[in-house]
Amino acid sequence: MPLFLSRNRPAYRTVLDHGRRLVRTGVVAAVRDVCEACNNGVLSSLDAYAAKLDRAYFAEIITASPGIEFQYEIKPLLRWLLKISYNDDRTRPLPYAVKPFVPFILKPA
Repeated sequence: MPLFLSRNRPAYRTVLDHGRRLVRTGVVAAVRDVCEACNNGVLSSLDAYAAKLDRAYFAEIITASPGIEFQYEIKPLLRWLLKISYNDDRTRPLPYAVKPFVPFILKPA
């Protein structure tokens, strides 16, 4: 789970650790298993974009028929969704279904 979601939603702090067959709760620890340039550059900017969308559209619970128009940029949103899918893939045994998309995920904006 992205760290910004864990921080912004205290009730949503449960993580399934498939490898250890555990359910962990609390603030999610950041996983740093990519190079510093990728983590602090491309991947950080994708998380920042997703966090911006989260604040704009999902931070508040809206009641029936609010008339919200969800505006987004398709490439960064798709790259972020693939990034979190790949992170989820890596909690399971090989092969990783999303691995072929890694070059697209890491492509600079």
